[in-house]
Amino acid sequence: LLWVGVDWVRKGGDVLLEAFAKAQIPGASLDIVGRHPRIDAPGVTGHGEIRDENRLRSFFEAATLFVLPSIFDPSPIVFLEAASAGTPCIGTDTGGTRYSVGEAGEVVAPNNVSALAGMLSKMTVPAVAKGYSSRALAHADAHTWDAVAERVLAAIALHLQGRPRGPSASR
Repeated sequence: LLWVGVDWVRKGGDVLLEAFAKAQIPGASLDIVGRHPRIDAPGVTGHGEIRDENRLRSFFEAATLFVLPSIFDPSPIVFLEAASAGTPCIGTDTGGTRYSVGEAGEVVAPNNVSALAGMLSKMTVPAVAKGYSSRALAHADAHTWDAVAERVLAAIALHLQGRPRGPSASR
């Protein structure tokens, strides 16, 4: 499992540690990347901040599941970073998270350790994770700069089609 963030409390790092311990997933480990306190918990490794994009990408690619149980997050694009690596996601039902997670994963209520632990257990089952992984890649593909630009241009074209033209159009 993987957590990446710079605001430990707001990004739910402490909630994830508690849920990870509660879930007791056999053989699971949790990598914590970013700003975090000293962590001394079984199966958990703190890596601190990583600025190297390739190294950070390798964490996303190696993870079975990306988890960011934020208390509040207005527009967390980190879920699209995870999805672009084919990594399923768990977020919380707050701000723009549901949209950012999309078909790449699931959301739970903020600060709900039991719900998060249950979702960790569910989504780390290999067959379940594999299904979410393929949906994660499709979700990420739909949110590339090119894909978004195509949708914007199509919306503009549709708008212009319904607009009157000629000298009287401006009246």
